[in-house]
Amino acid sequence: MTEEQQILCEAQASFFESSIDLFRCGSSYFISRFMNSDIAKKMDAVGNGFEYYDVPMMTASLSSEFESLNRHGNERYPKPVLHWMGYIYRAWCIIKRARSSQIYRIMKAERMLSLYDAFHTFDPEYCVERIYEMLQEEGMIEKRTDYEIFRSIMLS
Repeated sequence: MTEEQQILCEAQASFFESSIDLFRCGSSYFISRFMNSDIAKKMDAVGNGFEYYDVPMMTASLSSEFESLNRHGNERYPKPVLHWMGYIYRAWCIIKRARSSQIYRIMKAERMLSLYDAFHTFDPEYCVERIYEMLQEEGMIEKRTDYEIFRSIMLS
C-alpha cells in the first residue's frame, strides 16, 4: 500500500478506536453503521486521489447520519481491537477494491473480533490475504482465476 493509503487506514483505525469515547452504543452496532455509512462510501471512492479524513470530521458525518449511535448499547470492544479492526477493514477495501458495505456483508464485526487474536500481529496486507483465502475456503467469497481478476480490472 502507498503511504497515502496507509494514512487512510490509520484515520479509520483511529476513528474506530475513538468510538468508545465518542458514542454510547455497542461496538458491533457502531461498526455496522460505519461500514454502511456515507463517510465509508466517500472513503471507498478515494481511489487515485487522496482526501484527508480526521476523527472530528468523521464523527460529525456519522452523528448526523445515525442519531442512534448515542443510545446505550451492548458489548464494547477494547480500543486496540477496534483500532486493528478499523485498519483491516479499510486495508481490505483498498487491497481488494471493494466497498465497505460489501466487506461488512461477509465479515461482520463479531466475526472480525473472533479473528483478532490469530491475526493482529500480521502485516495488514498479509492479514487481508489470509482472511480472504479463509472466506474463499468457506465458500463466502467466490474463487476467481487470475484471468478473471485481470479482466475485471481491465473492464473497470
